[in-house]
Amino acid sequence: MCIGSNFQSSLEITSLLKELGAKYVVCKASRDIHAKFLLTNGADEVIYPDRDIAEKVAKRFTANNVFDYIELTETHSVYEIPPLKSWVGKTIIESNIRPKYHISILGIKNSSCGVTMLPPAGYTIQANDHLMIIGSTTDVNKLLKQL
Repeated sequence: MCIGSNFQSSLEITSLLKELGAKYVVCKASRDIHAKFLLTNGADEVIYPDRDIAEKVAKRFTANNVFDYIELTETHSVYEIPPLKSWVGKTIIESNIRPKYHISILGIKNSSCGVTMLPPAGYTIQANDHLMIIGSTTDVNKLLKQL
């Protein structure tokens, strides 16, 4: 539920929706104090779209070699990155990526084949590939320092 920037209207609509039997009400907030009042007033979840997109953009533009990322939880994310130079010309299994770096490759994007989801272990990594990896933030950050 989103009512622009009129916080009073957001409170009223949240209360009315719950009174009318809405099972789950999601509200937008721009400040923590607004979220507190919305939750107290019956909201089941509060989102901060402006803050969330600002954090995503900041991370994307401050992390070298990250083409895109999606935060799944506070501790795990999906990243789109270039391959390490040592991986180029090797298969995924030869690169020893999962045991050594504790990440998994969900997909590979390149200009010649488009996107290959869940690539086979025998796929040979190319220099122009974009790897879509999943892992803990800690493990991915260690890997990013090597790029």
